[in-house]
Amino acid sequence: MRLLVLSDSHSRKERLANILATEPMADAVFHLGDGAADMIFLQDTDPRTFFLLRGNCDSAFREELKDTETVTFENTRIFATHGHLYNVKFGLDKIGLVAGMQNMQLVLFGHTHNPTVHYENGIHFFNPGSVAEGFYGCVDITQKGIICLHKEIKM
Repeated sequence: MRLLVLSDSHSRKERLANILATEPMADAVFHLGDGAADMIFLQDTDPRTFFLLRGNCDSAFREELKDTETVTFENTRIFATHGHLYNVKFGLDKIGLVAGMQNMQLVLFGHTHNPTVHYENGIHFFNPGSVAEGFYGCVDITQKGIICLHKEIKM
């Protein structure tokens, strides 16, 4: 199973549309906030499952978007959030504690704009970076494990 992971697009709808077209094999799409509202319109023509989360800059669609999402794909428990509520700019301790208490194997977060892959205490932490700055990511959930991939936007 492949997850397409996006964050911090900050109204770059053309980049989001390009990424969706570039990654047709992704089974589900996560937008981790700060521009997630842009995906509301793009998802209408896309058959994949979308998870759109609220970031600290998503005030216009505050009622329509959640702060967190917890899902299970291929027996992998996933915790997704923007990250600002967990102070991810200052480290992964707080979000790691929450994920550990809920027995998560994968944490998806944004907010820092920095592409990040980290593994600690049985949890994969993945930040795809900022779409606005030219980055996104994919996560492959396989029988052999979780593979986190950073990608650059081709324009």
